[in-house]
Amino acid sequence: MATIEEIEARRAERAKALAEARAEQLGKDLEALDRLEEEHGTGRVVRVEVAAFTPGLPTCAIVCVPTEEAFKRLRDQLRRAKDGVARGAAQDLLGEVCRVYPDAQTYAAMRAKSPGLHDAVSVAAMRLADAEAAEQGKG
Repeated sequence: MATIEEIEARRAERAKALAEARAEQLGKDLEALDRLEEEHGTGRVVRVEVAAFTPGLPTCAIVCVPTEEAFKRLRDQLRRAKDGVARGAAQDLLGEVCRVYPDAQTYAAMRAKSPGLHDAVSVAAMRLADAEAAEQGKG
């Protein structure tokens, strides 16, 4: 049986390796955020962090302001929705349309590890759409 010190040393080593992997990935994610802010405009994209980092996957997803067409489609679907399932599907679609980072395959892997991530992405997309509408005087 291992001693307490040996167990704590193993745990500390794992934590250190995880922190190093996260820091490396965060650098890549911030590069993507910087590029997307240049492309879409500062304040028109938002970073949605994962609750728990998984090595090999991004630390976040990035969402941009939806196009007016995408937001109108969502609004129409929400108005026609008869139940929570239909409302949820419409919000899920907005989140998917507005996610600009990472690619679809990587995002699917992230969702498998962080099941609540897409809800946070969808909410972020809604908030960006609301902010955009308010800025344009449509809110």
